[in-house]
Amino acid sequence: MELLKVENLDKSFLSSKHAKLVHAVNQVSFTVNSGEFVALVGESGSGKSTVAQIIAGLTPADSGAVFLRGERAAYPYFREYYKFLQMVFQMPVDSFDPRWRIGKVLETILKRFAYPGNRRMRAAELLSMVGLPLAYLDKFPAQMSGGECQRAALARALAVGPELLICDEITSALDVSVQAQVIDLLLQLKEKTKISLLFISHDLALVQGISDRVLVMKDGMIVESGSTSEVLGAPRTAYTRQLIQSLITIEDAEKESR
Repeated sequence: MELLKVENLDKSFLSSKHAKLVHAVNQVSFTVNSGEFVALVGESGSGKSTVAQIIAGLTPADSGAVFLRGERAAYPYFREYYKFLQMVFQMPVDSFDPRWRIGKVLETILKRFAYPGNRRMRAAELLSMVGLPLAYLDKFPAQMSGGECQRAALARALAVGPELLICDEITSALDVSVQAQVIDLLLQLKEKTKISLLFISHDLALVQGISDRVLVMKDGMIVESGSTSEVLGAPRTAYTRQLIQSLITIEDAEKESR
């Protein structure tokens, strides 16, 4: 079943640095199906995060459309759309109010979306889902590591029971071992909840381990798409081959430094 359909998205910005119009997103179209993990990859400035923000209702497109379960989602989104999709951001600590304990964050969201049961108990269950102990309900974000904050951010996103999760570079600020833990957690959530994922990343190694399909962006456009094995195993465009070669070069350098 088609959960998300993105159709001919366009978005331009006025660059303050060069005082010119930058075409950040150019005729972008794709779908995400139920239970599918789709990766949107590209270098910094390729437009992938702007696409994510448009889908999440954080910024309007200049033209084009976003459909959620076949219904066109007009900007700004209504609350019911946020029960369908949630977004997790790159800098987890910055996404929390530093004055609020994690338990209060989760309970407030549950209250806002009219959770009918015991909110404290449900908050504890959400932390358990992302591998955090009950004691973390009483912690402030500043008392947690980056990886722990990212887990808490995932718990917050899952609180409303979304069908689609958008993860925008959520591992880029974490060290390699913690990155692997977050990826494992997402794969576990896929098994347990059947959630769909749009995974925004520049890291092809992570994408290879988590995605069913890959979309490659360059200069605001999708230049290649297909199954993960097709795109990474037999890339059709020079740009995708360049991204893969960069990954191989980095991996070789890391091996030599050990």
